[in-house]
Amino acid sequence: LKMAEYGMDEVFFGTTRVGLMPVPGEVSSYIHSDWCVCSREDKVRLAKTLGRKSKQRRLSDPKAPQDIVIPAIPALEIIRKPNAPDRQLSKLPPFLQNPVIKVRQIRDDCPKAVASGVRSCLVKIGTQWYRLKGSGNNCDGFIVRENQGGWKDIRGSAFEATAIRDNYMTEYLAEHLNPLGIPGANRALGIFMVRVISLWVLGSPPPALWKKLMAIDGLEHMCSLGLNFFFPFLLIKANYKLNPC
Repeated sequence: LKMAEYGMDEVFFGTTRVGLMPVPGEVSSYIHSDWCVCSREDKVRLAKTLGRKSKQRRLSDPKAPQDIVIPAIPALEIIRKPNAPDRQLSKLPPFLQNPVIKVRQIRDDCPKAVASGVRSCLVKIGTQWYRLKGSGNNCDGFIVRENQGGWKDIRGSAFEATAIRDNYMTEYLAEHLNPLGIPGANRALGIFMVRVISLWVLGSPPPALWKKLMAIDGLEHMCSLGLNFFFPFLLIKANYKLNPC
């Protein structure tokens, strides 16, 4: 890695650039106080949870067989409270007020974005980094993978239940750990709900939208936070010298 070619963004966040393309759909803000765990006596939502155990049919093809396996977390549903008000998207930058997915072509008007694993990416808007979790399988959209045994699953996407649970648990942990001086690496912002188009199945595979917390020197990443914390404990001071290069 040559610092003449890359900057600190690339050191801490990654070098695999991707483009972001707007796609049809909706964005909903996440406000933690609007959500709760449903009651054990809620038979309707319990049936919804248990229904995920069965293989699903692609909504884009009503005649397709029921051969899609989706995540079925054995836990009570996270639900929006009945009296929760409608929320505005004002805390999201304009670029993220419409769903986007990863693509290979990088347009001039696209903010800097880098791949983060296979199905996520990090995007820098202004000085702030955001994580889009479930924004496409690499740059191929949401694909159906065929697995040994004849079952299939969807790659590249989060799902409504998992995206909501990711956001809920992120803020739940922050609520309990922040007062102890233990910051998390993410803050939940919302969910993209993507409409069905040719490559995608099951209706609305939503990428969860997370905002990353500011960590060290204006850089925010779990890796940088962890390394800055543990690095002094991994080296014996007498055995190393700082290299300005």
